[in-house]
Amino acid sequence: MPAGDPSPSYLLSQLRLGEQPLPEVLARVADIVRDATDGCDEAGLTLDDVDVAPASTGAMAAALDVGQRAMGEGPCAASLRSGAVEEFEVATDPRWPRFSNLARQNGLGACLAMPLLKGADTIGVLNLYSRMAGGFGTFGSLGRQAATALAEQASVLVSNAQSYAGVLQATERLRNVLTGPEDLVAQATGVLMARHGLDVVSARLRLENQARDGRGSVEATARGVVASIG
Repeated sequence: MPAGDPSPSYLLSQLRLGEQPLPEVLARVADIVRDATDGCDEAGLTLDDVDVAPASTGAMAAALDVGQRAMGEGPCAASLRSGAVEEFEVATDPRWPRFSNLARQNGLGACLAMPLLKGADTIGVLNLYSRMAGGFGTFGSLGRQAATALAEQASVLVSNAQSYAGVLQATERLRNVLTGPEDLVAQATGVLMARHGLDVVSARLRLENQARDGRGSVEATARGVVASIG
């Protein structure tokens, strides 16, 4: 990273969860970590939630992230299960034959898979990919410490982003419920009760009569009644 550029830790801290959907947050995290890590050509971020697609910085990372999820093997898949850091060298590591074949096809030399933790739970994995054999061998202790610190910060950020996305989804579901046909009819019935001094049965009959006289649906008529009090 050139001198004078913002630190990766600062860039991560500046991500605004309310301004970007979850996939964009994940993609930005992957970009920041890739740019900050010596020897890293591409990066990917895979969540434990299978409904969220992996975020990848390039074609190689995308193929390897998606492939590991589909095969259920590889350093990312292993890290997701164990919550431990996994290092992988294509030329020397025999543990995952199918992933090794996919890795060679996509020009991978080495991979470092770092778990994203929320307490004792693994919520995702940050995958650092190098085209060079031994691509992460030059990390050294300081480099590994820096990468670990970024993964820890990314864990908090991703956890918060997931929580925020969950709140937005719940809010949208609630909004849909509260603007559904039955709720509109109930609201319109209440408006007619207050406006004309009717009981609930009489107000509902009045609403249905208005709909019939206007040759519209009860729902459309109810929407008009509710809108009339705005």
